[in-house]
Amino acid sequence: MNIPVTQIDMSLSDRCNLNCSFCYTKGGCGNSFNQEYIDKTFEWACDQFNLKASAEQKLRGIRITLYGGEPLFEWEHLKNVIVTKKEYGLKREIPINFGIVTNMTLLSEDKLDWLIKNRVGIHPSIDGCAEAQDMERRFKDGTGSSSIVYENAKRLISRMGGRSGRMTVSPDTVQYLYNSILFMTKELGFRTVNAILAGGVEWTDEKLKIFEQQIEMVTDWWIQEMREGRHWDLYHLRNMFMGIWNARRMRKLCSSGISHVGIDTNGNIYPCHRFCNLQCNSEYLLGTIETGIVNDNLVKTLINYDLAEANKERCKDCPAVLGCHALCLHEMMLHGNGMFEPCSHYCKIWPFYWKMAMRAHSILSAENNQLYFRIYNPRLIRKSVSNSAPINSAQKTI
Repeated sequence: MNIPVTQIDMSLSDRCNLNCSFCYTKGGCGNSFNQEYIDKTFEWACDQFNLKASAEQKLRGIRITLYGGEPLFEWEHLKNVIVTKKEYGLKREIPINFGIVTNMTLLSEDKLDWLIKNRVGIHPSIDGCAEAQDMERRFKDGTGSSSIVYENAKRLISRMGGRSGRMTVSPDTVQYLYNSILFMTKELGFRTVNAILAGGVEWTDEKLKIFEQQIEMVTDWWIQEMREGRHWDLYHLRNMFMGIWNARRMRKLCSSGISHVGIDTNGNIYPCHRFCNLQCNSEYLLGTIETGIVNDNLVKTLINYDLAEANKERCKDCPAVLGCHALCLHEMMLHGNGMFEPCSHYCKIWPFYWKMAMRAHSILSAENNQLYFRIYNPRLIRKSVSNSAPINSAQKTI
């Protein structure tokens, strides 16, 4: 294929210090850090990029996000990889931009200093309030991780300002969703919170009902915050607002398997990091760092897949069709429905997202909320509206 891979999710090793029940790459392939694999991965990445990237893409370079396991568990190796591979890219005139996804348990002051100095993006994964965090994100000895994680998160935010945090919601922690989002925003200081349903688990109608109740509470709180001039970027609203304002059906899947791939610690290439474990179905294998991407049929399918056309009948009566992002390849694999068969619980949840977003949209539009317009549709900003919330220094977004 002639499309360059510009974003790579790379497993630095499969070792982790937590034992999360819902981990989508639990155990990975069972491998520790391997320098030979790292060297071959970067050689492949730079070779294919040099051959296929446009002049504009070559200026932007390659984005490498280091996953695990827990990448900070391999601290000395991680530092060496970032320093040497940036130099390797520069020798080949390819900027390599690094990020890490971390559970935040090991982000000490000295590590944070080094990551900031070396311009490494830091992407936290935290599950919210202590009841939720300690229920799922436990150390190997069974103790919870909340106290150390919160300390490190506050240190990160104090140094780098409002950040984006991922929050996994499981059937066991769903009753804490409202409290968790308030904790992540008000207590820890995250400006963006992406609350994502855990995959590969059973979502009963009873648990989904609790989820809806929690999301409704969150939405009511968010509306009031907007009235008072404070904006928080929340996953379930952001995606739907895009559909409300643009009113166009998404036709393409995400970039996974096209310009974005994941590479496991055995050197196998998959559509994204979620597939990097031994439980992955072989039909999703794109190739290896030895062969390159050889599964052209899968790549062509992903490039040419038309969401609107393929799901025309299935989705014709769904109110969320304009904002739906429910076709995640990995989620569909976990639920055994086939590569393009949506998960039933997502088809229940996304219409509720739409309902909540439409409620927020209707209220804030009727109130002529200038903060709402400024963030989600700048064309509608009024220069002088007496009954709208003032735009001031407190109205910060990312």
